[in-house]
Amino acid sequence: MKIETAKRVYSQAPSWYQEVLEDEFGKEKLVKRDFTDIKTLEDARIATGHSAAYVKMLDPESQDEWAYRMLKMVVKAINGDWTPDWSNTDQPKYYPYFAVLPSGSGFSGSVTDDFYEDTLVGSRLCFENQAKVNHAIKHFEDLYTQFLLITK
Repeated sequence: MKIETAKRVYSQAPSWYQEVLEDEFGKEKLVKRDFTDIKTLEDARIATGHSAAYVKMLDPESQDEWAYRMLKMVVKAINGDWTPDWSNTDQPKYYPYFAVLPSGSGFSGSVTDDFYEDTLVGSRLCFENQAKVNHAIKHFEDLYTQFLLITK
C-alpha cells in the first residue's frame, strides 16, 4: 500500500487497522493536520517531518539564529503545502509586524501588499493568509521576540 492510500483510509479505519498502518508508515505521516493543530515546536517538528535529533542538533551560538531556524520550521508547518510565488505579484503574502514597547515587543498586526514585495520580516517567514499569521503570533510570539530582539 502507498502512503497516499494509507492517509486516505487511516481516519476511517478501525483502531486495530490504524495500529497496523502506524507500524508501517508512522503515525506522524498518517494524521492529517490542520494549521490550527500547530501550537508548539514539537507540533511543527512532527508536521514538517523533522526528527527530534535534527532539532537537538540546531544549537547555534546565538539565540536569534536558533529562533530563526525554529520560525522557518513553524511557518512551513502552518503553511502546509503552500509556498509563496515571488514572481506572482497578484498573490498576497502575509507577515506579522511588531512594535517595540518599553516592556519588550508586542504584536501589532499583520500586513499584506499585493503590488510589491517587502522583506521586513523575511520572505521565508510569510504566510498564506491572515488566519495563519494570527495563529502563528498567538502561539509563537515568544519565538519571534527571541528572533527579532537583542536581549540581555
